[in-house]
Amino acid sequence: MPDAPLPTTTPSFVPEVFLSLPDSLAVSSSLDEISITPVTTTDDWAALSAAWDDLPVDRYMNDGGTYRRRRFSRFHHSRENGAGRGRLRLKAHAPYAQPLHLNPLNGGMLRHFEPILPQTIANPAFVALLDGFATVLGLVDGVTSWDINVYLNRTETDPVQTGLPVPEGLHRDGVRYSLIMGIARRNVTGAVNSVHDDDRRPLLSRVLERPGDFVLLLDERTYHDATPVLPADGTGRGTRDVIVVEFYHADTAADQLYVP
Repeated sequence: MPDAPLPTTTPSFVPEVFLSLPDSLAVSSSLDEISITPVTTTDDWAALSAAWDDLPVDRYMNDGGTYRRRRFSRFHHSRENGAGRGRLRLKAHAPYAQPLHLNPLNGGMLRHFEPILPQTIANPAFVALLDGFATVLGLVDGVTSWDINVYLNRTETDPVQTGLPVPEGLHRDGVRYSLIMGIARRNVTGAVNSVHDDDRRPLLSRVLERPGDFVLLLDERTYHDATPVLPADGTGRGTRDVIVVEFYHADTAADQLYVP
């Protein structure tokens, strides 16, 4: 149901971890560490995590790989006068596109990803995650609204196929902030996330080992990447699940990448 307002809860994030932004360019922490109450041990989080078991294969991989599964949806978040309850609106579904200078592997074409399922969008943990990060980043930037892109990504690997979490390599997304949060790792090694400055010098790196571990970066002044994923036991299948959330403003060039 596009353009439907969704109920939100008052965010329960501790804002201190974000106060170094935007000057620090990136921060890394865990959802449970920044939340007033635990999140990743709740029934809502367990139900949210199950959404990664129903992702279609990404059909737009120009390297011929079948190692990525994905869903994609767009939202608008606003907070009246910067206070009170947030309002999260699901935007009309649309194909996703990036220019070739941002994504030399898969850019330059419309990619028609399947949307995130309604039961996932209605999940309180999902809503609170988007509302919480949108709110604290609004406080950091002094704004009361964001346009948001959300990707549910699974990278798969086995003895025959290496999984590439970031097949395009070191890159920018073309937005204001990008959040990469771990959901689950099963029988995998690798997938070290890294953030680099404008001169491509390393700023931080982190393996998203636990559910809720995240890296949050100022995309317009950084680049980011992640190393390949391999089976930890060398013989079986492995999966690595993440949620990627991009925050930008509709009056910026980033919004022109999405064709309604």
